[in-house]
Amino acid sequence: MKTRHLDALSPICPSCRIGSLSIREEIRTRDGDVLEGLLECQNHECRHLYPIVDGIPILFADLRTFVQNQTLALLARDDLSERMMALLAECSGSGSTLDTTRQHLSTYGWTHYGDLDLEEPSGDVPTVVSLLRAGLGRLEEAGIRPAGPVADLGCSVGRSTFELAAATDDALVLGIDMNIAMLRMASEALRTELVRYPLRRVGMVYEERTAELHPEGADRVDFWCADAQALPFHPETFDLAVSLNLIDSVGSPIDHLKSLRDVVRSGGGALVATPFDWNPSVTQIEAWMGGHSPYDERRGRSENVLRSLLGGDHPAAVDGLELIDEIDSLEWPIRLHDRSAMHYRVDLFVLGRK
Repeated sequence: MKTRHLDALSPICPSCRIGSLSIREEIRTRDGDVLEGLLECQNHECRHLYPIVDGIPILFADLRTFVQNQTLALLARDDLSERMMALLAECSGSGSTLDTTRQHLSTYGWTHYGDLDLEEPSGDVPTVVSLLRAGLGRLEEAGIRPAGPVADLGCSVGRSTFELAAATDDALVLGIDMNIAMLRMASEALRTELVRYPLRRVGMVYEERTAELHPEGADRVDFWCADAQALPFHPETFDLAVSLNLIDSVGSPIDHLKSLRDVVRSGGGALVATPFDWNPSVTQIEAWMGGHSPYDERRGRSENVLRSLLGGDHPAAVDGLELIDEIDSLEWPIRLHDRSAMHYRVDLFVLGRK
């Protein structure tokens, strides 16, 4: 955790939403960054503690439940060879937590960094960078160019966060996600300028892949673990908030939009991209934006519902965000293994904060 980001962003306690967070103990540091330590709420009636693990602060109101759900990821080691990991994964079995984690790291590692792969670059296949640049270009056309802090919500393994730093001048950039394994990959890339991930070939057969990363403005980047539906920041902390392919992967999409709105400054901007690929195991059907009512055109098509929420003519309208522009059907390929991929068509909404 970079103390520069802690001081500038002044996060609030996720539990009481009142007290500010400060470092109580630095257990392990490197070059001024806190790799292991404790944050403490300064509200005397709260005093909740939050851990910093591998340079990543973990900021959740229900910290106990989060740790219980991600214990394996929090305690994971990275010093085992790929051959040893393959044996352990096979013993754990298909569909195990370890197997699922490796699949996610393979998919998002390739999607974010495949074009930089040292042995087998993905070439001209669209990446998260394509989505981001399209949105930033439309924001600039609208006269919105962030000078202050930028939040990358659902940053995954971090490529979009690095690109945001390169695209902005002197702004602090913060990548936020709930997946510890992905954040650890991003944080390691930040410290070492080398990306390592397991690339799934077929079944449970993987190869370790590497990509070199020399990100411009890396000294302005940090990665935190927090809930994008209840961001631990004061109102109007950021000039820009980016949410790429996240809104259909949270429990409450409307709460995510409201939290995004709250932390963006008046006159700032936001980018929201999504293929509207709703998953009932993550988002209950009642919380979907469309996609579940074939008898109502407005409710049936997710893009119509999102426009309605932003335009103010929806009962649960999200006031304060203005739809500036929209780009539909952007390509978003997701590699599963050598013989399988999903090809999404993503809609990108360019928003201004009133």
